Amino acid sequence: MKLTYEDKVEMYRLWKEDHYSSIRLATLFKCDRTSVTYIVKLIDIHGISVVQKKKNREYSAEFKEEAIRRVLIQHESIKQVSLSLAIPSKGTLSLWIK
Repeated sequence: MKLTYEDKVEMYRLWKEDHYSSIRLATLFKCDRTSVTYIVKLIDIHGISVVQKKKNREYSAEFKEEAIRRVLIQHESIKQVSLSLAIPSKGTLSLWIK
């Protein structure tokens, strides 16, 4: 299930204000726990605007190459690179690498 902007905002609010666990949020929003923790960390780092409604973002070849290089050459984790570059989906960088 694809999460809406409103879902992500509510998920973040429940995490921060009501102290819901990632398991409880995953059940509530019908997604996996890693998606919950990724979204929360993404918002913590870049602010709520990072999950705003946007058309599909297009990334330049140079941007993708740099992200892939950081994982394959510099041995940074996929999650760390994705979060630092504000890539909105935790699986996007994995797809680029494949």
